[in-house]
Amino acid sequence: VLLLVHRRVSPMQDFAEEELSSQLESLRGPSDESHAHVEDGQKRARTKTQWISIKHLLDNAPSEMRIGQMLTSSHFNLFDSMSALELMEPKMDAGMARVEPVITPPPPDDTLPIGAVLSIMDHLFACEMTFYNGQPLTSSVMTCVYVQNVKSITNRYLRPYTLFVLRTCGEIKRTIDRVDVCMEEDFVSHVFGAYLADDQDDFIISRSCKEMEDEIEGRLLGTSSSPLSPLQQDPEKEKESCKAILARLKLRRHLHTALLALVQPLFHAADQALKFFELARQQLAVIRELAQVPDASPPPGVFDPISTRGMIASSPPRSTTVMAVPAAFSLMDSLLSQLCVVAKLSTLPLSPYEWKVRTLTPAPILADDSPAKKGKSPAKKGKAQPPPPKETISSVVLPLLSSLINYVTEFSNTHPLIVSRSYMMFSIQQHFLRHPHAMFGGVVVSVLEYGLPREWFADYTSRPEMMEFLDSIGKVTSSFLRLLCLNRARLRRKLAHLMQDLAVLQSMGDNVDAIMHEAVPLKHAVPTVSGQPFHNRFAGHYVLDYKANVMAMYLNLGFELNLYTMDEYVQVYWYLDYILLMQTSNSNNIISYNFQRHKAELTVAAQARSKVKGKNKKQEPPGPVIDVPTVPLSVRAHNYLQSALNNLAKGLFRYLSALQMIGAIHVPSHPFGTNHLRFLKRYAPFHQMQGQPTPLFYQHFHEVQDFSSSTSTKIFEAAVDSFKMCNELLKKVATYDPMPPNYETTLAEVKQLLRVGLTNMLNAMKADTMTKGIQDTKNMFACSVDLSSHPVYAILTLTPVPIQPKG
Repeated sequence: VLLLVHRRVSPMQDFAEEELSSQLESLRGPSDESHAHVEDGQKRARTKTQWISIKHLLDNAPSEMRIGQMLTSSHFNLFDSMSALELMEPKMDAGMARVEPVITPPPPDDTLPIGAVLSIMDHLFACEMTFYNGQPLTSSVMTCVYVQNVKSITNRYLRPYTLFVLRTCGEIKRTIDRVDVCMEEDFVSHVFGAYLADDQDDFIISRSCKEMEDEIEGRLLGTSSSPLSPLQQDPEKEKESCKAILARLKLRRHLHTALLALVQPLFHAADQALKFFELARQQLAVIRELAQVPDASPPPGVFDPISTRGMIASSPPRSTTVMAVPAAFSLMDSLLSQLCVVAKLSTLPLSPYEWKVRTLTPAPILADDSPAKKGKSPAKKGKAQPPPPKETISSVVLPLLSSLINYVTEFSNTHPLIVSRSYMMFSIQQHFLRHPHAMFGGVVVSVLEYGLPREWFADYTSRPEMMEFLDSIGKVTSSFLRLLCLNRARLRRKLAHLMQDLAVLQSMGDNVDAIMHEAVPLKHAVPTVSGQPFHNRFAGHYVLDYKANVMAMYLNLGFELNLYTMDEYVQVYWYLDYILLMQTSNSNNIISYNFQRHKAELTVAAQARSKVKGKNKKQEPPGPVIDVPTVPLSVRAHNYLQSALNNLAKGLFRYLSALQMIGAIHVPSHPFGTNHLRFLKRYAPFHQMQGQPTPLFYQHFHEVQDFSSSTSTKIFEAAVDSFKMCNELLKKVATYDPMPPNYETTLAEVKQLLRVGLTNMLNAMKADTMTKGIQDTKNMFACSVDLSSHPVYAILTLTPVPIQPKG
């Protein structure tokens, strides 16, 4: 053992180092062959190692060192010392040194049995899915010694399969690195110098794979032109083996083709990607239906977890558990389903409005013998000048921005893998964020759909306040769409920063309302009691609704991430009730104002028609016929759903308050702070925002929780009333069949919420019956929380605590 001082500052350290070496030499002894320098490898192998304790030297070493110095060795650096720390994390903990001998695998040629080929394919597929699930490439795919030297594979079935695996891994890695939405816990992008077949041509690989597929189909149909040796010794299993190989090759080819089509800039390429994703899912279903091959495990030595240490770049000596083959098939099925959702991004409902796009197209250069040049004087000598470009204005119909946000939000709620999240972000950037006209036009359509007056957009391009406001909405929306592609923990953390941008946007919206109401007075405005026109905060309400959605999402993510304790549920549902109530009243205000304004417009139009009819008929016209305006179906469904969620949150708050009042929920005393400090920390992002909604503090919650003048029975009854109102509103939403185009998946959520509301209503009535007539209910009941029906709104159940016998 030789210990060297890393930083030498005086000659005394050199002397101490030599003294330490001499002491070690004296401990070894001259006759000990185990520590002698032996050149012959065989003689060293026969030598028996003897261990000598040097603990007293290590104890004395720190006394001779100063602060800031460290001991190091050329064979044990900082990376090795950090890897030696066990963090109980498979990605970080180091593996053990190799002690077993190296097993030479069979050559990857056509002599491999078909069972071994299938088992290698399946195990390599499991390694690939392990890589997509966040493990390093060197600990998953590169553990196959055939993949490390893929050019040496001569097996006609295994070679295209392996090349497709490497090409797919490389394509997915490039897309993930390009969009940059993955974190260190999601994906390991460093490949440690591994070969990913970047120099191979996709067309050549697809052609060779298609040739193998045609050969196997010829075996199955008996139409092969050349005699081929059977794949199995047993003729009965020949057909099953052919189907297994064929399905695996088709799965690789369809998956790689779909991924290449998904990154194309055109929407019709997404349709092609969706087609190939569906074909890949069909082949995956065939693979899972077939019986297992006879050789369930690959040949020995083909997959060696420690073989990657000899690669070009030093890979960490970590051992990763590769997922089982059935689990890999299930994960691939989920991944293909998620990628199908990404490919369906082009099928979003379009806006009823047209957006004018101004483009410059070069004018065509006419030939000398063209009819337009006949009869004209000859051109002057010299270089011909190109004609000026022609300005054209085309109409483009864009998807609704609200539909895009809802679609991506629902996709994010399914907890997709990093692969599908990256491709979703890439598709959004490719089709929406890349084109400023598309995003700006989507914002204009969105605010018009929300209810902003169309008169304000007659000449809005000449108003800098309106342009700045719309541009800021586009930037915030772009950031929000990007955040939706992060994992749930990162999304919640980033939403706190997004609220700061929305607070700035709120003041801009209020400024736009004040300026536009003065510059463009609205016709047929709804008068107030004093007779003056009512100035509604259109832009301010739009931003307020945006902020309420983000705040509600921030609170909802806390349930999914298990951040709340049992005693905090009552606070969260109380704050959620406040946000949803504000959002519902905000939407009702806009809907009512637009309804009354539309009604006034129809009244004026009906009176004008009656005057014209009276003049033509020369008689007293009858009373004007007023058309009754109607609220769109999508607006009504959305409004009913918001009101239902508001009543459900209110009912859960009252239900939990009653349970806390009877002692079923214990409020602990925190040793590192008070409940007030925990409240401030939990809702700090809301307190930092300016403007509406007004943030709530712990004093407000403490006042609401004061039930000194009430009883638990009254609180239970109030909770039951809220649950009843919620169920009635949800039933109204469920009657809209088919659902509005913007709410495709709302019906499934409505069924979940109905189950939660009805169960909580019955449980609250049962809890009231159980606690009636009992004076002291402390420590007699316990409350259980069930979030299996809905990830946010829980089902609460009160159960009696069994009494323990004394003694």
